[in-house]
Amino acid sequence: STPSPTPAARAKQESDDTLVFATEAPTIYMPSVVTLNAAGQVMMGSELRASGRQSNGMYDFSEIFQPVSGALGGANLSIATLRGTLDDGSAGSFGDYRAPDALAIALKGAGVNLVNLGTDRILDYGVSGVSATRSVLQQRNLSSAGAYTSEQEANARGVVEISGIKVGVVSYTTSVSAAGQ
Repeated sequence: STPSPTPAARAKQESDDTLVFATEAPTIYMPSVVTLNAAGQVMMGSELRASGRQSNGMYDFSEIFQPVSGALGGANLSIATLRGTLDDGSAGSFGDYRAPDALAIALKGAGVNLVNLGTDRILDYGVSGVSATRSVLQQRNLSSAGAYTSEQEANARGVVEISGIKVGVVSYTTSVSAAGQ
């Protein structure tokens, strides 16, 4: 019996000009990176609210967030917790847990892209306060988690894909303030 030629000899026999090797291209895995920043809790007390009031009666809180805007804006996901609600002023006076909607503009300008609403103060102004807050955030292209006005919203999955990585945000509170009960 004649021995079989080696694979290299067979390739040489098939063609002296071209060598063909049937190998798979290597799979290269590039690590995906997601950067996450959490700014902590933002609460609009009377002094902080007064510091943002302009001479024309409007509010601007962008200066308050200026020192952290570089850090917040440099992440794929930047989260701030709003301890209270937002309102355009139509509800009348602002309490310690109700902020002008200009706060959302400042948060967005600082680089925040998700606002956590799951705090004890979210229901201080009832479902209408939650609805107004979510509406203001949506108008500013800010996502939110932790407070919803319908069962359908509450059951939606809070998962986003960033750089090929699925990121989920869970937000809840175990109690609400006396005002929110």
